[in-house]
Amino acid sequence: MSRKLEIIRPDVRYERNIEAGYVDDVRQRRIVEIFADLHRNIMLRYSSPSLLSRVKHGLGFNARDPIRGLYLWGGVGRGKTYLMDLFHKSLQPGISERLHFHHFMRRIHEELASLEGTVDPIEAVASRFARSAPIICFDEFFVSDIGDAMILGGLLDALFAKGVTLIATSNVAPGNLYENGLQRNQFLPVIALIDRHMRVEKLESGIDYRLNFLRKHSVYRVAGIDDLFSEVEFATLTGGTFKIGGHVTVNGRDIAVRYRAEGAVGFEFSTLCDGPRSANDYVEIARLFHTVVIWGIHQLDGECEDQARRFIGLIDEFYDRGVKVLFNASAEVETLYVGSKLLREFERTQSRIIEMRSNAYLSRPHRP
Repeated sequence: MSRKLEIIRPDVRYERNIEAGYVDDVRQRRIVEIFADLHRNIMLRYSSPSLLSRVKHGLGFNARDPIRGLYLWGGVGRGKTYLMDLFHKSLQPGISERLHFHHFMRRIHEELASLEGTVDPIEAVASRFARSAPIICFDEFFVSDIGDAMILGGLLDALFAKGVTLIATSNVAPGNLYENGLQRNQFLPVIALIDRHMRVEKLESGIDYRLNFLRKHSVYRVAGIDDLFSEVEFATLTGGTFKIGGHVTVNGRDIAVRYRAEGAVGFEFSTLCDGPRSANDYVEIARLFHTVVIWGIHQLDGECEDQARRFIGLIDEFYDRGVKVLFNASAEVETLYVGSKLLREFERTQSRIIEMRSNAYLSRPHRP
């Protein structure tokens, strides 16, 4: 006999996490109640397996009475992703799909490319997503690319018309999306669609848990002198939700990781800087992750000039996008490079690593 899947509401999950030692935040509680109401509405609609099956086969209701979604925005480190994940995990399998917005847009472009020659490719892509899951959760809704900006209007309109409910987190209010972007007037209908089909809520500024952790702990640690970053600390940094091992996909290639969570990842230095690794890989990692932990950074001598060159490029990209980096090294930053060919270039890297340890840098927003 198969066990019936237990559905745990997001507010119940939140309470259980508090009992397990998570911080209780009154600002988060307000949003949790909104998610709990949304959860109740969704469960009422999709409690029938036959109805969910009809929706997935494109035979469901025609969205005359769609469930309004949620656009949750606010500063970094407030817990937006954590709260959305509580909601996503509270739904039965098959109802909700959860994606980083950057990954979502990449899939859209891939789908559109596969539908070249189709009369209405946007409509076809929207139909595919609607059949896949009637609830779509986006993390880090952020638009900077004109190609994405021009696609989104028709895509969101088609998704909403098919009754899809969208949940999104973002660092900016809807009205500030794609601010100062090229041809922004053509993006304004997207903002109007969000306002019409999604409840807009701000997670008010409170404790920045990520920044709080980073400020209280040394982000550059030397083996034999400091305790290196542990699994427990990674759990604290990521709100407790993370996976051990596996890989992340960057530019179509799998890269092994030590730990991974939404927005945070841990790599071995050798994985990042040994062997063929292009600058585009570092650009993509810097876009996808606001926090990166690097283990096993060894002293770079004359035998390691290629590794040092890659490390310089990596730090440049991470610094430019405000990525928070936690270093586990075998030497202090001033003596990390003891080669001869890249002395001048590595001086800049040393300077940047020192700045990346400062409160001013740690307070900088991530630029996806």
